[in-house]
Amino acid sequence: IQGGRFCNQSEIGIPFRNDFKMFGAYPLPGDFEVSGSFQAYSGNEREVRWQIPASYYPGGQRTESASVQLRAPGTDYFEYWTQVDIAIRKIFRIGDIEYSGQMDIYNLMNNNSVLNDNDTYGSALFTPTSVLQGRMMRLALQVKW
Repeated sequence: IQGGRFCNQSEIGIPFRNDFKMFGAYPLPGDFEVSGSFQAYSGNEREVRWQIPASYYPGGQRTESASVQLRAPGTDYFEYWTQVDIAIRKIFRIGDIEYSGQMDIYNLMNNNSVLNDNDTYGSALFTPTSVLQGRMMRLALQVKW
């Protein structure tokens, strides 16, 4: 931050935020393999800014736009969000060639956490601009020779 209301951030107790990731894979009988991951992320920092209208400047004109941060840094965050992914793979061997088919499911719980929103003061304030990608399935085929 360059100047402004909160330029001396050493006086603000900005907290550390923790993330957590866990991954595991396990072989099953019949050349199957199952794997999965669990991720928990702290939400991004939320800011509220006010774009100063040109009419507030002498003569109603300005050379560049300016904004004022309305909340102190480290005081407002989006909620923690989690994502669970799973995968199952089957291996086939024909001669010296190994084939594997795989199915992955991302965001298994179909979590739709808000990752970002409009931070400009006005009628659209806090309107979500990005959310966690919805549940998605991927199919893959791999050949090793």
